[in-house]
Amino acid sequence: MRRKSNNLGLAIFLIVLAIFYYEITYKAEIVKEEVISNIEGEKVSESIKYDEEKSFNIEDIDSITIKAVRSKIIFKRDSSLSETKIKIKGNNLKELKILKTDKKNTKNIVLTTNNGAISNAKLVIKSPIILNLNISNMNGEETISGGGDIYIKEIYSNILIEDSKSVKIDTAYGKIDVRNIKGDTEIDTRYSKIHVENIQKDLKINTKFGESIYAKEVKGSVSIMTKYTPVYLTDIKGDIYLKNRYSDKIFIKSFSVAKVETSYSRIFPSNGETLILIGKENGLKCEKIKNCKIAGKNNKVSGSVENIDSTGKYNTLSFKTKGGFIKEESGDINLEIDKLKNNLSIDLIDTPVFIRINDKSGVFFVVEAIDSTLTSNFLKLTNEDGNVLKAIFGNSNNSIKFSIKAKYSKITVND
Repeated sequence: MRRKSNNLGLAIFLIVLAIFYYEITYKAEIVKEEVISNIEGEKVSESIKYDEEKSFNIEDIDSITIKAVRSKIIFKRDSSLSETKIKIKGNNLKELKILKTDKKNTKNIVLTTNNGAISNAKLVIKSPIILNLNISNMNGEETISGGGDIYIKEIYSNILIEDSKSVKIDTAYGKIDVRNIKGDTEIDTRYSKIHVENIQKDLKINTKFGESIYAKEVKGSVSIMTKYTPVYLTDIKGDIYLKNRYSDKIFIKSFSVAKVETSYSRIFPSNGETLILIGKENGLKCEKIKNCKIAGKNNKVSGSVENIDSTGKYNTLSFKTKGGFIKEESGDINLEIDKLKNNLSIDLIDTPVFIRINDKSGVFFVVEAIDSTLTSNFLKLTNEDGNVLKAIFGNSNNSIKFSIKAKYSKITVND
């Protein structure tokens, strides 16, 4: 019996795809290195010698705007203070300006200079109250603890934000570490390493060519848009939406619902309620997944899934399951079943299937096939007329049904 898939054509396609993937990844790294090497100025460092120092005590404010380059900015809430204290170390601080801008019931101060930005300085801000911070910086560093609504727009900086109300970051390169946030967290970046932990509301990340994304303990939903970036998600209470391409590591652990749209990636979900995979040329290894829905082609699925819902072409499905629905064309299926707990329906075209079921009790089996072969140590043929065959086993009144409908397929069902 001839298979409709063209194995030679598929092999050539995969070779071309591998070359394309290598070229894209290699060129992306070259671009990344070139951009980093062309950064103007040096990173702020504790070794910088500051010639001047200025201090300010400010009352009755609720937000601070900082315009800086190559500066280190530190904010810390200190309830023992009676007013906000600002200490600035740097050079040419005579140009430093503090402007008050009261708008829309907010009392804001702006730290800036005549030239537009504080340069090569260290700013330490301590306040007895939760202050909102609006920071622009480049080639610098931000460390914030106990802030309000935090907005940072910068590039080539390392960022640490913890114990704050909400976070919005627009950046590129550097390390981003965000922890213990009461509200939403939004990160828009590229070429960065991202670590996010203990977010009480929603998390949104948009990045590409990143070093990695780690997100842990998020109470709200998680939305991630990325390319070429390893992703590690753990203990996510809300829904997960991940759109990605070309990732060799996507780990999703302890989750409720995860929808993954990706191609040419490897996905490792575990301890989850529902996983939805849409895409092609993926490797999916499931561990303790209750419901798994797959749509695509040339995917390889393995592991353990309680209930499967798979529709596609050229897929290789090899896993343990307890029920579900499979519609496959020109693929390959190998299922291991201890005992069915739900109905299992399989619709095949030009696909070999091997199924081993250990406990047949309470199940009614029906196989109907055209231009196919059937091998089984318990199914009984009830019809074999020309190119049509039918086989059954069990009582038709049984509550759980096992059915296979096939064309041009090799079917093996054993206990």
